Amino acid sequence: MSPEKELEEVIHDDSSSERAMSVSSESTSESDSTTTVTKAELYDKLARQKHENKELRKQIQTLTEQNNTQTHEIHELKKQIIDMQLTLKAADANTRKLHTKIDKLLEQQTKDTTQKPSNLPPSSSSRADNTRKHKHDFSSDDDTPKPKKPDTNKNRTLQTPTPKTSANNATQNATRPQTPSAQTATPPTDKTPQVPPVILRKQDRWMEVQKLLTTQHIRYTKAKLINDGVAIYPCSPQDHRALTRTLTDKGEEYHTFTLSEERTLRVVIRGIPAGITPSEVQLDLEQQGFPGAIVHRMAGRQNRQEMPLVLVQAQADQESILQVTRCCSLVVRVERQRKQQVATQCHRCQRFGHGQSRCTAAPKCVKCGENHSTHECKKTRDTPARCANCAGPHPASYLGCPKYPKSKQTKTPVKTHTPTPTQTAANTQPTPAPTPGTSYADMTKKDTTTNTS
Repeated sequence: MSPEKELEEVIHDDSSSERAMSVSSESTSESDSTTTVTKAELYDKLARQKHENKELRKQIQTLTEQNNTQTHEIHELKKQIIDMQLTLKAADANTRKLHTKIDKLLEQQTKDTTQKPSNLPPSSSSRADNTRKHKHDFSSDDDTPKPKKPDTNKNRTLQTPTPKTSANNATQNATRPQTPSAQTATPPTDKTPQVPPVILRKQDRWMEVQKLLTTQHIRYTKAKLINDGVAIYPCSPQDHRALTRTLTDKGEEYHTFTLSEERTLRVVIRGIPAGITPSEVQLDLEQQGFPGAIVHRMAGRQNRQEMPLVLVQAQADQESILQVTRCCSLVVRVERQRKQQVATQCHRCQRFGHGQSRCTAAPKCVKCGENHSTHECKKTRDTPARCANCAGPHPASYLGCPKYPKSKQTKTPVKTHTPTPTQTAANTQPTPAPTPGTSYADMTKKDTTTNTS
């Protein structure tokens, strides 16, 4: 090949490579422009999303503040309601005291009017002077006249006249029944409700809790060591509430009991089928004028099968719920809840003597005894149970557990049927023993003569 042809080929190759480079540069610029546009859109979207998130955070913060404000207002209202209830109780106590004083005054006035004498006896001072004057004269001087005893019958001016004055009048008047005002003279003794104790479960935490009570100015009468921990006895219901609130805030384990003024009325409604839900029963009771009632479906202890009974927790002043005869368009019977024949057991810590609603102790499983709630237990039926109280091979609710309170066990009395007697009163006399030497005819003759007489 000649040098000229070689030069032409080289020039042709250079031109083709230049065209290829220009095409690739154009495609690269186009891809860069599209990438730039996509990044800008993404930045815009990200900015908008951040702005929306910021607005949502503001709304959440506003709602949280409103919720906290409402919670604080509700708490303050509850405090005001409790204070008003205490004020009303104090006013009722003062009213009862005033009634007692009025009854005493009326009784005294009645006694003064009924026992007003016609001839007033000498005053106490004159009687004392006469006593001093004639103290030794009665024994030394026989001519000194002795004082006469006042006639008690003359002073009874307002009593009904008796047909004949005798010595038995004093006895009859002494045994005469008192008037209603005299019977109500003794004031009723108002028993102040006792404040239940608060049991601190961890004994080694007592010194820290005692310092906390001193700092919070929570009063208590005494604290003593018991089997379940340290029992703290608050002075008043207010101290009881402050103590439980403080222990809850500090995360202390304790259990206590319901205050007498916070106890509810627990009744059982019979005749509610299992197909009716507790919410439907609650709605029906609210329509009948019993708001705030809490309804639970009752089930059997052995098979846990639902029964046609519901347990209702109503307010203490809603005694009229016992008069309800219809519920959910059904004829029902309402009665007070019977006292349990078994000891109270906490479904949280599985110990006896208190309930779950007032316990903050660590949870224990009723099946395996481990530190978790019963509904979280994964024990199978093949795995043996373990008691949380005595570590025995049985559930913690077993009545035969050695830790079960023996004083709470009640034996069911055996009911025996006694037939109704059909004999008359005359025939129920015991038959006398036969007398030796007496025939049956003589005995029957004597009986007939006795009956005829």
